[in-house]
Amino acid sequence: MLTKLLLTVLVVVFAWRMLAAKRNINVNDKVYRKQPGSKIRNYLFSFVLIALALLGGGFMAWQWFDGYTVVKVTLVSPTEARRDVYQVRKKTFLPMS
Repeated sequence: MLTKLLLTVLVVVFAWRMLAAKRNINVNDKVYRKQPGSKIRNYLFSFVLIALALLGGGFMAWQWFDGYTVVKVTLVSPTEARRDVYQVRKKTFLPMS
């Protein structure tokens, strides 16, 4: 869920930046003038995007690896003197609440 939220925020911010860049283009200007602070801002924006992508990818990988961990489940029958031990993956095991 957190990954979907981060990805959505990333897409919205990227689209907003693209629309803002298109809006600032003036066809009548023949000379492209850079603002002095724009290089630092672009590097910072790129760093933030890359950091969010790496964090999102890392979180997804962690969830995938953690979800396929094999755990032991022990079922104890109260009516019979019997204990059954099963090995299941975490993602397929849904505890009842």
